[in-house]
Amino acid sequence: MLFAAAQAGAARPEWIDGALALMGQSQAALVELLAGFEVHACTDVTGFGLLGHLGEMVQASRRVDPQLTVALEAAAVPALEGALELLGLGFASSLAPANASALALLEGPIQWVDSCAPDGVSRRAQEGLLIDPQTSGPLLVALPGSQAPEALQTLRGAGFPQAAVIGRVAGA
Repeated sequence: MLFAAAQAGAARPEWIDGALALMGQSQAALVELLAGFEVHACTDVTGFGLLGHLGEMVQASRRVDPQLTVALEAAAVPALEGALELLGLGFASSLAPANASALALLEGPIQWVDSCAPDGVSRRAQEGLLIDPQTSGPLLVALPGSQAPEALQTLRGAGFPQAAVIGRVAGA
């Protein structure tokens, strides 16, 4: 979405520079770092956006546990600088409309946790972030909640400061 906004002359150069710097950071080290944890599922977030990929993980897991749900804290999802502002103004990538069908997941197995959005950020902007396709997206990892604090400390200490807990899984 940042690049779509840049084509329209609406994205600040420093926002694009920040996106390119993050996209250029190799994630190869993450696999080795995560090997020390009990990872239940992992995928890279790409063209289907975060919500689309999370939906695929949930759907696969519900074959084993039909009661499985995810409480998603959308305000905890890291966003590149300028992204929420531009989403709030209505900017979107060309693939975002196709990904919008994933928003229906918020009515089912993925529950939106009401949380405080950053000042001036609308739910529309947060939803736009969830369905924004990524060219070089982050990893989405499911691991036991008890391991989350140590995993975050490990990832952040290894140069991945944007690592965050964005949801909680519950099952039968």
